[in-house]
Amino acid sequence: MDFARELALLIQSRHSLIYIPALEEERIEATIQAVAKSFSPPRPYWCWDLIEGYLGNHSGLKDYNQALEAIGAGRSDVPSVYVLRDFHRAWNDDLILRKLKNLKATLAKEKRTIIMLGARATVPPELNDDVRVLEFPLPSWDEVSGEVRRVVESVPSNLSEAEFESLVSAGRGLVMGRLRNALMRSVAERGALDATAVMMLLAEKRRALSLAGVADLPEDQVDANEVGGLLAVKNYLTARQHVFSSAGRSFGVSPPRGIALFGPAGTGKTLMARAVAGFWQIPLLVLPPGRGYGTDPEERIHLLARAAEAMAPCVLLLDDVDVAFGPAGGLPDDGGASRRAWSAIAGWLQRKEAPVVVVATARDATQAPLDLVRRGLVDEIFQVTPPTTKERREILELVLHRVRPREWDAFPADLVAANTAGFTGADLRRLIEGAMLRAFGEGREFTGDDLLMEVGRFGRRDRDGFRWATIDTEEPIGVNLGAVSPKPVPAAT
Repeated sequence: MDFARELALLIQSRHSLIYIPALEEERIEATIQAVAKSFSPPRPYWCWDLIEGYLGNHSGLKDYNQALEAIGAGRSDVPSVYVLRDFHRAWNDDLILRKLKNLKATLAKEKRTIIMLGARATVPPELNDDVRVLEFPLPSWDEVSGEVRRVVESVPSNLSEAEFESLVSAGRGLVMGRLRNALMRSVAERGALDATAVMMLLAEKRRALSLAGVADLPEDQVDANEVGGLLAVKNYLTARQHVFSSAGRSFGVSPPRGIALFGPAGTGKTLMARAVAGFWQIPLLVLPPGRGYGTDPEERIHLLARAAEAMAPCVLLLDDVDVAFGPAGGLPDDGGASRRAWSAIAGWLQRKEAPVVVVATARDATQAPLDLVRRGLVDEIFQVTPPTTKERREILELVLHRVRPREWDAFPADLVAANTAGFTGADLRRLIEGAMLRAFGEGREFTGDDLLMEVGRFGRRDRDGFRWATIDTEEPIGVNLGAVSPKPVPAAT
């Protein structure tokens, strides 16, 4: 429902206590004023803060208690709207909480409404049944488009229609003040508003997410063609490649909920997860497993959800959920913060309507949160295993093409792939890096022989995960590596 309409219904139905998490007071207060004026007759609008008191009257009332007492003593025969700024600072005051409860029934009878604004997402548990929390949305596509167009019309600009839409898309998820400042900064640096402003908006978005401490917005996207193997995942992506287009929306195709990738370290789970956004050409948000949730994890997840939904369609990567949250949705040694964070994430994923695609990774499926599998939070769960011989050759060729784009096909990728059973994608990349380092240290170009010798030094693994001990030889290793390999020993953990 439209925010203004919902607010008007709450006021009309005599909800006397309303709380709005406020990231941008200017837009919120303008909307509240417009709603107050929409009634017949218009309802008086009062705004209060700790510095100015009631703006235009009662200027001496500069604490929360006095502000509420003034409302209680106000005219009971005039339906009014009172906006109290920064009210989250009063949540620790038991006197204020009691006064709000006492005022609730009286104000409802008199058709008077207190609207509290604050920087926190929730109200104290004592007020859950008394205060209605109403979310104020981040700027919509139309609002961002309108702001970008206002800037375009006021400064030199030669944006094409496609560049204009890219600018609007990049601005989604920013509050209006940050959006406006980033656009004008781009104008100040370039002397005009052009396509490079997209990078400025993305940088501003990264700063906003970093300051909030909720997620990362990677600068570079990963191309799915740079990920070797994992054909089943790529088929999943290909089948849904155009669901976010206008044609997909018109056809009525539902956007994907997401996928989970379970498998051992080094098998390309995180790389593939990041490639999902690149394949579909939509933004990527990353919630790293080591991110702390502080004393109010619900607040952090609330901000994350708002940012993700405002940027939708987008991909949200939950990396290493088995490490971050554990089998019961939380870890035992963090005071319950991760458990509460996962509960908030799972609840949001169940009720979200915005096209936010979740990609979750885990090394051990048995240690992942149980409801990730049981409650249908994702569409598909893929078990990622060490690559096959064909996939190892593909990975080797991709890495070699990246480091030696002209000579990559001169290296014996087939031979190396055939003799690296059990190697993960990360192992193969390290193998090439080791061969290059060896050649660089000897002051020459690296060759296929370096790769084969590195296979021997790096060690092979069998199907049970054992790593073969180091081979002490300086000769190029041929196909029959087993002839010179000693007995396997368990890999170091």
